[in-house]
Amino acid sequence: MARRIAIPIALLAGLLLCAPLLAGLIVDNRRVEARGAKLVKVNLHKQRGVLIVSGGAETLMDASFRFDREIWRPIVDYAVGTDKVGNLTVRQPTSFVTPPGEGQNEWDIRLSPDLPMDLFIDSSSGANVLDLGGIDLALFRLEGSSGKVDLSLPGRFPSMGKIRVTASSGNIDFDAPGDYPSLESIRIRSSSGSINFSLTGKTGSYVDLVTDSSSGETSLNFTGEYEKGANFLIDASSGPIKMDLTGKWKGDLTARIEASSSPVTVYLPVDVGLRVLASSSSGEVKADGFIANEDEYVNTQYGKSDVNLKLKITTSSGPIKLYLTE
Repeated sequence: MARRIAIPIALLAGLLLCAPLLAGLIVDNRRVEARGAKLVKVNLHKQRGVLIVSGGAETLMDASFRFDREIWRPIVDYAVGTDKVGNLTVRQPTSFVTPPGEGQNEWDIRLSPDLPMDLFIDSSSGANVLDLGGIDLALFRLEGSSGKVDLSLPGRFPSMGKIRVTASSGNIDFDAPGDYPSLESIRIRSSSGSINFSLTGKTGSYVDLVTDSSSGETSLNFTGEYEKGANFLIDASSGPIKMDLTGKWKGDLTARIEASSSPVTVYLPVDVGLRVLASSSSGEVKADGFIANEDEYVNTQYGKSDVNLKLKITTSSGPIKLYLTE
């Protein structure tokens, strides 16, 4: 008798843990009011599927969750402290399991344009589509384990000070065409995947940028306007580096570019002073239009211009190409 009972119990346990548990497509719409908060810290913790975040909410958060497993229904918590700081958390259940099959799990979250926010996103698996224009962000941080990141920051961000984007596996496409008067620090890291970062808007503070790519192409576009200059550290273990620095520089740039096994290509403006220290253990340095002195390359404006771009480029294997652009 005991043997006959044990078998169906084991089967039932397997079904509960591993079966798809399909319930048809479920749409769960949520709305969260600010309740007097003056600042809100938003935490989004998603296990798998598609995450879409944008502005334009009529309340603190208007969200639509679409999923086909009841066990994937997200949990929404919100509280406001006596300091008028709100804490909004959206997360998967602690009992979250991934049954066989693809399934559908999509979060479409719209946030208020009327409140300053810190936004933290923890995305384990799946695509992240983040169009954050119109949100008054002070701090943005994303940590992704697996999946593509599409991040766009159009418009004006008066409070934005720090940006952190990390992806263990997946490409990062980051477009910043807006106005960032307070932006001081940007960190972008990808363990396996390309980094495509465009800061084509306007910055009002001195910006410290670090990019780190273990595997994949690093493409950086700085054709905007930079009021106070910047400091860059660009590190790539494997994959080409391409940089366009032909924007309007009103302050000095200091940049260090380190490539273990990658070609490096840099486009530079002619209307500022340029000094490049370029060395490759195994590869040529091409610098037409520069005045060369061993590993040093300068243009005719260097020493005369009020603004100077100073770069140090090193690569173990691969050519270095410098282009002057009108």
